[in-house]
Amino acid sequence: GRMFSCISLIGMLCAPLGGALADRYGRRGLAFRAGLLSALAVGALPMCVGKRSFYVAMAAWDVGESMMTAASSALAADVTPADQFGAQSSLNNQVQDATFVFMPLALGAMAASSTKRALYVAAAMMAMG
Repeated sequence: GRMFSCISLIGMLCAPLGGALADRYGRRGLAFRAGLLSALAVGALPMCVGKRSFYVAMAAWDVGESMMTAASSALAADVTPADQFGAQSSLNNQVQDATFVFMPLALGAMAASSTKRALYVAAAMMAMG
């Protein structure tokens, strides 16, 4: 529990930084780079040999995810017409909630039917998608 609290704190701190970087350097580029960081971190999980390397990989994953979310939300706001902004914001929340509902089930099913390494590779591919 402590690890996930620390990782969540990292995400809370990195999300505003991601928003500021997206404003300064561009939303698309940051979303791509942050998504790549996230995917690489997930891909590194099977290679972790101890708690420290696992925590570092998890932290990198959350840094990437929090910055990617900030950049993609800003990008979505840029391209959404003003009269549809509320619907767009609601859709972002629905997608996040659906991910939290279905992704653990999908990853659990994959874990039950495959090797640990294959599960991490699949998770990394989903993060890139």
